[in-house]
Amino acid sequence: MGDFDGDGDPEIAWASTFGFNAYELNGSEIWSASIDDTSGLAGCSAYDLDGDGRLEILFTDHMAFYIFDGATGAVRFTNTDHRSDTIFEYPTVADVDNDGSAEIVIASSASSASLDGITVFGHDGDGWPKSGTTWHAHDFAVTNINPDGSVPQNPEPSWLKHNVFRARPAVDDLSTADLSIHFTEHCVASCEGDGLVRIALQAQNVGARPSKSPTPWALYSIDDTVSLITTRHPAGDRRR
Repeated sequence: MGDFDGDGDPEIAWASTFGFNAYELNGSEIWSASIDDTSGLAGCSAYDLDGDGRLEILFTDHMAFYIFDGATGAVRFTNTDHRSDTIFEYPTVADVDNDGSAEIVIASSASSASLDGITVFGHDGDGWPKSGTTWHAHDFAVTNINPDGSVPQNPEPSWLKHNVFRARPAVDDLSTADLSIHFTEHCVASCEGDGLVRIALQAQNVGARPSKSPTPWALYSIDDTVSLITTRHPAGDRRR
């Protein structure tokens, strides 16, 4: 369970014998994908591998390891060297080598496959966001384990903090400012070729982090060539 599409609300995902499913909490299907898991017992996990605010879903069936786009179900990565009889296992996420970036750990259990035993997948450099260093239990929910690996006596309910289950939020704060220009009013004083046009505009920040102040901006005209008209002005200056 986690926010797969970045809308701020959690969704749920699970595997059945031949299908992997993602649903909204109101019961509407988001997407489904074909898999091969005749036991019907394999679990899944989730992590925001690319830092876009949407969790990817990690899953292993009898024949392959998959990373699904949580919002669309598109297969972002697959490894067909994996084999397993799938008895309750699922991929886990932790910084296992203390390099500041998450890794994915899977278990394979068939001698006919290239992978056998424990395999760790990572990204060159710090391509995946930073994660915690532990994934201690099958019912992992972030708040039921401390960062040092100790078990809290009175853990905070996970649904009141991160609202995830068998998933974890990235430790990195990847949120940024997101600036846009909004034209609040305009007035065409004349239709002549060189007629005066008056405009009023406002810079808006619709991102999750504050922007620098004062915010630089520039106004250009486009008429065969691009020409600079004016540049930054202090807040509250309604220059036209």
